[in-house]
Amino acid sequence: MPTEVRNLKLKIIFAIHLILVSLSAMGFWSTSAYLFYNSLFCLMLIWGIHAHDSEEPLQMALIVDVISIALDIFVFVFSYPGEHASVKEKFSAVIAIFNLLSRPVSSILLFKLAQERGNTTGILAEIFTRGTNQSSYEDMDRSTPPAQTSNYDIANAQRI
Repeated sequence: MPTEVRNLKLKIIFAIHLILVSLSAMGFWSTSAYLFYNSLFCLMLIWGIHAHDSEEPLQMALIVDVISIALDIFVFVFSYPGEHASVKEKFSAVIAIFNLLSRPVSSILLFKLAQERGNTTGILAEIFTRGTNQSSYEDMDRSTPPAQTSNYDIANAQRI
């Protein structure tokens, strides 16, 4: 009897990025910032796997993933190993390039998964603003009812 694996696409995205980040962190060329934002991305994916009914972890993972594209480019520009680097350094840099190339694909998949969880139509702004409608907000701290509008004529007011 076959059983369906819950969050399979998300688990595959997590496994691919975890492997690529682990291999790319083998070299000393990458900065600690590279490891930090990639670890943050993996934590967001784990949160998304755990909270399988909420789209917020996927939104956060999507934001970190998109920002990581620019951060990866900065890391490559400033820290890419030179031509006299060891084979381990070059190998880890090439794996980091593969990680960078996989980011747009994972971003698209995370976007689609967030759409499925949030039951949205596909508009990016709707995914990130869903549930922020302030019209149903009730102020519990307010002890008096809101002020009623009146027909008071300020032109006929007495001067103090």
